[in-house]
Amino acid sequence: KVFSQDNAASDNVKVDLRTDRMRLTGAGVNGDYQELKQIKYGGPDISFLIAPDILTDISKSCPTHQ
Repeated sequence: KVFSQDNAASDNVKVDLRTDRMRLTGAGVNGDYQELKQIKYGGPDISFLIAPDILTDISKSCPTHQ
């Protein structure tokens, strides 16, 4: 939620999934914030917007792989 909480007009996080990586992008009053994460993903490239609370719930239900 920290990614977009200051942007009430568009409280969404953009998720970009690419081979073996995920990029989260959020916009707030102080500018954009991006974070890259190495993940295990072998599907097609995809981008979507999602509410931060829903993304948090999904991430809590996924197993963590080290």
